[in-house]
Amino acid sequence: MAKIIAEEALRAGVPVLAIDPQGDLVQMMEARPRPDVPPALLRAWEELQERMEPRILTPGSSHGQRLCLDPLRLPSASELSHIANPALRAEEEEGLLVAVAANLVSLCACGGEEESQRTFLYQVLQRLPRAAPVRLRDIVAAVTAPEDLGIDEVDSLIRKSERERLARRLNTFVQGPSARLFSGGTRLDFTELLRPSRPGRVPLNIVYLNALSNDDEKHFFLAALATELYRWMITTVDATSGGVNLLFYIDEARDWIPAGGSKPPAKQPLIRLFTQGRKYGVGCLLCTQSPRSVDYNVFGNTSTKLIGRLEAAQDVERVIDWFTIEGGAPPWVAARKGAPKGSFVARWPDMPAALAGRAFKGRTLFTRHAGAWSPDRVERAVTEAGLRGPGG
Repeated sequence: MAKIIAEEALRAGVPVLAIDPQGDLVQMMEARPRPDVPPALLRAWEELQERMEPRILTPGSSHGQRLCLDPLRLPSASELSHIANPALRAEEEEGLLVAVAANLVSLCACGGEEESQRTFLYQVLQRLPRAAPVRLRDIVAAVTAPEDLGIDEVDSLIRKSERERLARRLNTFVQGPSARLFSGGTRLDFTELLRPSRPGRVPLNIVYLNALSNDDEKHFFLAALATELYRWMITTVDATSGGVNLLFYIDEARDWIPAGGSKPPAKQPLIRLFTQGRKYGVGCLLCTQSPRSVDYNVFGNTSTKLIGRLEAAQDVERVIDWFTIEGGAPPWVAARKGAPKGSFVARWPDMPAALAGRAFKGRTLFTRHAGAWSPDRVERAVTEAGLRGPGG
């Protein structure tokens, strides 16, 4: 169902940014064979093929269009000047710098007092010149010699041994095998990602994470992407336009926004997108097969819910809890346990009473849907389709 929603967004002219952790979403670059499309849907299928402009983005590798996180985009005073309230402007700036500092500390995994490391790195980022994008090597130099930025009494912020270890770890991402997220390819730039190559086309940007070597890199990259998307959103998008600028689609939310006290790096940046995205015209779409494993804060910030087949009683209880927060669970939730596969019941604000509790199935997918693709399979498909862009 989530893929169908993404297809319909593209048909409506809304660019899509899809996060693919395993190789399922990347298949959307290929059309469903025409003979497999019901005749009544052929014109809609054709419209999607005419409009969709797929791009397969692969951070840290050249299996698709390679993405690079260097240089970093820290918020500048000019970018935030449109926020009239000075207190709110300062809060947005602080929040972005705190997020970048937290992401880098998480990536370094130095051990020790991580809160002290985050505080120190925040002070560094706050003082770095931001008129131009900041290179990771600039941050390494500043961590090595913070006095050059006017940071006094450094030892009161962080132990010297931890600061030196932090500098060494950061430097491994500037040079050496660990530098692949910060070297090669094209930098992450949402203005470019949402710009079609020619009029009438609508970008489908699929970020394929499975070419990264470990979960730590995946979590860090997604945290960095979500933070940069938020920065782009509040510094570039007109919140008063009322239009939909982007559909942000993330597959299997439990891996990134888990329930409970677990706080992987991407959790807070993603929750912030779900909380604030709507007023900037950024729609957020997530799916999960395990509702009990997803943080309830995300559900509370989604206006439209599509509940499919629930496999376990605990999933039913979690969905009931989610709806209870909003004033009461609808009576049909319990019946979703063991419901027919592929069927859904929807709920959204101001939904017509006649649709309440009515189960439905989605239309035929217009794009390929098969087993997950490996990095080599992605590379072959990208090459055959001629989608290898400037960074690939």
